[in-house]
Amino acid sequence: MLLVFHPRLQRWLQPGGHVEESDVSLLHAARREVHEETGLDLGDAPPTQLVSVDVHAIPACGGEPAHRHHDLMFCFDAAGSVATPTNATLRTAWCAPDRLEEFAVDLPLRHAVGRALGRTDLMP
Repeated sequence: MLLVFHPRLQRWLQPGGHVEESDVSLLHAARREVHEETGLDLGDAPPTQLVSVDVHAIPACGGEPAHRHHDLMFCFDAAGSVATPTNATLRTAWCAPDRLEEFAVDLPLRHAVGRALGRTDLMP
């Protein structure tokens, strides 16, 4: 799977971001964010599945009040294997499911990967 290092949070996450007004659907937003963050083109093929919906609290920061954040995690097959981040502050890495601990990915992402692959051993 492809991971993106989030410089502000200092941790590895799945590619993603916020839905924009120009997005015509949640899938469009997911594809756009993956392309923006990694340079990968996911094409028009539908995701293989929606693997998780994670809802968590975000504390107030700057001028933004505390709120709930909803992560919808889709599983896509990438059309290419070379990830070239469009933002110079981002780093990407391909990670085999058995190496998730090496990247210290959080529990919701590990659960999503486990569900996508039908592997309970990835869900501690």
